[in-house]
Amino acid sequence: MSDPITAQPDITHYMTLPYTRILRLDEVGDVIATIAELRGCMAHGATEAEALENLTEARRVWLEHALERGLDIPMPEPAEEMPSGKWLVRAPKSLHLRANRVAKKDDVSLNQVTVSALTEYVTRREEREHTRAMMDHHREWVRHQLEGVATEADPAPRSTKYLRVYARTQRVRGDVAVGGHVHQSRHR
Repeated sequence: MSDPITAQPDITHYMTLPYTRILRLDEVGDVIATIAELRGCMAHGATEAEALENLTEARRVWLEHALERGLDIPMPEPAEEMPSGKWLVRAPKSLHLRANRVAKKDDVSLNQVTVSALTEYVTRREEREHTRAMMDHHREWVRHQLEGVATEADPAPRSTKYLRVYARTQRVRGDVAVGGHVHQSRHR
């Protein structure tokens, strides 16, 4: 019988935790679902419901992988109170003038131009971080798959160059590795 003080949480414990789920549309209209705290944990679907259902399975696989290897599993971020949405912005006069010109040309308020520009910037940054996390997770999975692949004819470990070529091949084929499982994209 295990000591309750030293017992490690199991998969059931982690599956019940309120992790932050993020939904976004990809370039072809499918829904991409990720868990913010579990780097590289993602799934997709044609609808939000399908993406969330697939995310539950991806989460289970991600957690099993981490538990099997004794990796640290992040806890969910505490819920944040929503900010008011109002703040004072200081900008160079020249940028303020340019933004005013864009607003006038587009026949919208300066506030709308600012919100649109900020939304575009934040979205691009989140997508870059998500892509980086996916590629890091994929490289880790590939390295794990290649462990012990060396043979008498090829005793040297696989190089990073080989891993990059393999990862590029997978992207070209449209496959995405998630927690040791390869999910084929419908967009080829």
